[in-house]
Amino acid sequence: MNVNAPPAMEWGAAIEAVAAYLDALRVSSRAVRDRVTTRVLEAVAERRKGNDDASLATLAMQELDRLMIEWFAAVLGEAESVSDAAQLSARGRLALLLVDMPGRWQAQFLQPAPWSPEFVHAMRESVLHTRPDDHLGHMQPRPIDLGPIATLTRLGHLPYYRILLVWLGFAGLLVVVFRLTH
Repeated sequence: MNVNAPPAMEWGAAIEAVAAYLDALRVSSRAVRDRVTTRVLEAVAERRKGNDDASLATLAMQELDRLMIEWFAAVLGEAESVSDAAQLSARGRLALLLVDMPGRWQAQFLQPAPWSPEFVHAMRESVLHTRPDDHLGHMQPRPIDLGPIATLTRLGHLPYYRILLVWLGFAGLLVVVFRLTH
């Protein structure tokens, strides 16, 4: 018996964390869930040998995120870099939802290449490109249209008797409306 082995509860928490993540992605295929969970837990066991201070659930989430980023980079045909890993991960998850991965492509999820050409095409077409197309845009400032508020702001420039006349007219209108309704 290994005294340094983590308790079964910690492994259970790691498995539950992976299961919750797969639930969030709506992966329902038992075979896919088992394959991904096994792959993640094997990687966590390797990482745990050199890193005893992090919890297994934390390591499992980090490993699953790393696997997904690598997989998104390969499927989407993009180079993965540390600076845009979070952006690639978010765009990849969005692409999974847009192509209805839970309904149509669960067998392809985190699967090594080769993938179905239809799946790759659908993923690459649905991904949002956030970088501009190498052309510069020029924005010209426009005046802000404030609508009726602008008229009220100009009342201060009118002579006082006109302001008084406008308010008396408004009060008269209120009196007429009150008389008609009561």
